[in-house]
Amino acid sequence: GSVRSLDIQPSRLEAAKNAAKAFLKATPDRVKVGLVAFAGYSSLLSPPTTDHRRLATLIDDLGTARRTAIGEGLLEAVAALPGRVRPNVDGTIPLLFTTPPPGFVVLLSDGRSNSGIDPIEAARIAKAQDVTVFTIGLGARTATDFGWSIGGPMDEETLEAMATLTGGAYHH
Repeated sequence: GSVRSLDIQPSRLEAAKNAAKAFLKATPDRVKVGLVAFAGYSSLLSPPTTDHRRLATLIDDLGTARRTAIGEGLLEAVAALPGRVRPNVDGTIPLLFTTPPPGFVVLLSDGRSNSGIDPIEAARIAKAQDVTVFTIGLGARTATDFGWSIGGPMDEETLEAMATLTGGAYHH
């Protein structure tokens, strides 16, 4: 729901969609890109594919839902990468019998995690599977920034820690 905030015009949701589509446009056609959406749960909307046109349509169709499960979104993205898996119920990672290719996740969030696995724990799981996470914070840095917002400012500290832990970078 926080993506309905108006501290970025016309809304955080539209700004996020525009940023995701700009990323796709700048990515060479031969590079596979997947799409995971998350709110209080995560959904793999597309496994990595070179069909960037289809991904742009999926991005256009994104809507809103309740809660923010940043860690769940990251785990879903990691599991969609070649040679990666979700952790077992006890948190251990199943043995992988091949060396997977390099894995990268670009995670865009406008909020604070309030559901699912802790984002830092999810970043540790990503790191254990050799996945580099680049995080993007979208929205006001403080509750007093201009514009109307739901749920307050995004959690830059967590997004930055997730990226740093995996060897990635954070961008606002």
